[in-house]
Amino acid sequence: MEKRKRKRFVNLTYHDIVLITQDGETVTIPPSGKIARVKFEPEVIDVVDGIPVVHIKYHDPVGLPEPEDGVYYLVSSTIKNAVGEKRPDVVATYSIERVNGKPAYAKGVRING
Repeated sequence: MEKRKRKRFVNLTYHDIVLITQDGETVTIPPSGKIARVKFEPEVIDVVDGIPVVHIKYHDPVGLPEPEDGVYYLVSSTIKNAVGEKRPDVVATYSIERVNGKPAYAKGVRING
């Protein structure tokens, strides 16, 4: 019988990521020491009442490891938007809860861009 590899998260941001489990417990995922980054260029496509409406052109992320079986890479929303659904192993938090106006924890991670 094939032994299944335990899945895990690798945090590619510079800060702790705090998630809440389905049981209401918090789990803190510390930075891995590796940081993923992406450059982007906003292109103004319209202006409404002096407010620019932009289209964001993303460059290829740097510092993003190759896919590894059983690993989800936690990244910023900007990087997740850049890779979209091409990399379901690259995830970002969603539904961030705030306490005293500061981000406290997220209710989960998302695989779509």
